Amino acid sequence: MTGVVHSLVNYSGEMKTRPRFYANDHSRDVLNLDPRTIRIEDLRGQGRPASLETEGFTLVSHPTAVGNFRDPEEIKRVHYPEIQDLLLRLSGADRVVVTAPGVLRFSETSPDSGRLNNSRPARFIHIDVSDATGAAFSERARPVDMPRPARGAVQRLARAPLVLLLEHAPGRSAGVQNP
Repeated sequence: MTGVVHSLVNYSGEMKTRPRFYANDHSRDVLNLDPRTIRIEDLRGQGRPASLETEGFTLVSHPTAVGNFRDPEEIKRVHYPEIQDLLLRLSGADRVVVTAPGVLRFSETSPDSGRLNNSRPARFIHIDVSDATGAAFSERARPVDMPRPARGAVQRLARAPLVLLLEHAPGRSAGVQNP
């Protein structure tokens, strides 16, 4: 089958302490990388598109009017509403709130690599949530009429889809939604 490659990909392996990754200072990293060979298949142009129900993700076309992803004001003015509209359409949610811009990442060969905080890519599969961000997500996801749990109590929350938008070129990007 064409469009299939196998590649060695690092996962964040099991650890007894919380992993720490510092994009611009690897001397501070606390990681256990677990390399695995995975199959990567190009799903574009396949007869049946990937679906949330079957594959657990979907690929969508998402053009953007953003001309300069380095301009924070343009991101707020143009990209935030685009993302809100996309997520409303994909999820059927009543309301979507964009709370922060994406992080600009640069390859190690780019002259911009390391110039901005956290601007180098992580070379492993991971969840990008700090302790503080995780607590903030939990608080924002709590229904308005749900009381705060007692200290140490377990709270079940509805999980919102995670959407990654990958910019390919100005005016064209693709998204991956993972429930």
